[in-house]
Amino acid sequence: MAIPLLWIGASLVGAGLALDSQSRRHKIESRRRWDPSLAGGDKPKAMTLPSEWQSGLSTVSLVPGSVVACHVYGVVEHTGIYLGEGQIAELHGSGLVRSVSFKRFLKERTGERVFVCADRSHQPLVLSDQAVMRAASRLYTYQDYQLFDNNCHRFVYWCLTGQSRKLSDFGAFNQALAKLSGEHLFWDLARE
Repeated sequence: MAIPLLWIGASLVGAGLALDSQSRRHKIESRRRWDPSLAGGDKPKAMTLPSEWQSGLSTVSLVPGSVVACHVYGVVEHTGIYLGEGQIAELHGSGLVRSVSFKRFLKERTGERVFVCADRSHQPLVLSDQAVMRAASRLYTYQDYQLFDNNCHRFVYWCLTGQSRKLSDFGAFNQALAKLSGEHLFWDLARE
């Protein structure tokens, strides 16, 4: 008799957490759309991060030059540049810069979804019309990959700016993107 009561209790707690999570997401989306302070500001930042659990209320269509991300083992995020025609340029952990499909971008990583960096209006953030050309110019070349010094975030930043900058993690990458764009950033689900 006690076990069914535990199941019911656990179900109620789980339902409560899901409703709370959904409520928070709705508040973020509402603020995103209507809060004028998010139109820019002195210190733009990443307002939402890629989340497998809170996937957002809309998906964003990619355009060439969009910055994309996915999860890697729940600890870090992996980033790339959308090239168009379903292809993403990435710096792989082997050091190879390659063009991969969405499915390949997610392979051997725990994330099941690709996210795109977007503005508050759910438009993909494209910071440079040169990003695709820079990424394409490095395809099938090798770089000295190092997890904290010469990683995918540094490669994507170079594609966007033409400048090499040490970005040791996804947080530093987000700060650099926000500063570059002058806008608050949001990570939305990408529509393939």
